[in-house]
Amino acid sequence: MTNETDKNSGGFLRWVMLGVILAVLAVTLSEGLRDRVLDAMFGAEEEFEYEPAAESASYGSSGNGTGTAAKAQAS
Repeated sequence: MTNETDKNSGGFLRWVMLGVILAVLAVTLSEGLRDRVLDAMFGAEEEFEYEPAAESASYGSSGNGTGTAAKAQAS
């Protein structure tokens, strides 16, 4: 004894669940899509260029002439 509304809502629910499962698989398997989804949820990741800090005076002037300061002075 099922009526038409139960049958229709069950069919719709199956399509929604299938869509959710396919969306989860797509995000899991596609790195580009995963990055876009995470950027939309949490904001874009900060990108910066890494520039190493200048050598400290005690490290660069160790007395053995191998520091970059000693090489710059020698040339």
